[in-house]
Amino acid sequence: MPRTTGMFVHLVRREGQAPVPPPEPGKEPRRDFFNVDHQVVGGSFYLSEAPRDVIVHDAFGVHLSHAARGWYDVWVGFGHTSGKKGRAHVVEKGRSEINDQRIKVGSFQVL
Repeated sequence: MPRTTGMFVHLVRREGQAPVPPPEPGKEPRRDFFNVDHQVVGGSFYLSEAPRDVIVHDAFGVHLSHAARGWYDVWVGFGHTSGKKGRAHVVEKGRSEINDQRIKVGSFQVL
């Protein structure tokens, strides 16, 4: 895996819900998409240095105070950190849902 490989996480509000309300005067607009990029796992090593055949855990946070209410799906993918060389292709999806070379790994609701 090249050192320039990064992981990205997309939090995407599901379609078919009430529309995102217009921004209130003087406040940040509500958002329906969040993107988090990772190249370094846990602040300690690059993904390219991860040991083979071992599950690697990482944690990160996303500030959702400006998220529109509703259900969000969590999508994960890999690709070049610049985003210009495309995404890594999912070779075998198993039972996972795939969309645009991203794997759906969960969902949550913003109330």
